[in-house]
Amino acid sequence: MPAYYGPYGARAVDLAAPGVDWDEVAELVDASYRLVAPRRLVAQLEARPR
Repeated sequence: MPAYYGPYGARAVDLAAPGVDWDEVAELVDASYRLVAPRRLVAQLEARPR
């Protein structure tokens, strides 16, 4: 069980734990940012090459 539950469903992640799947962390951070970022900034993310 995570040590923290935020008011909007946020979760704490122990990034020092062994075996962290950094690709999954990157996907979760990206998806989370897109949920709260202004549309203009999300559009900039969509326009940039990967």
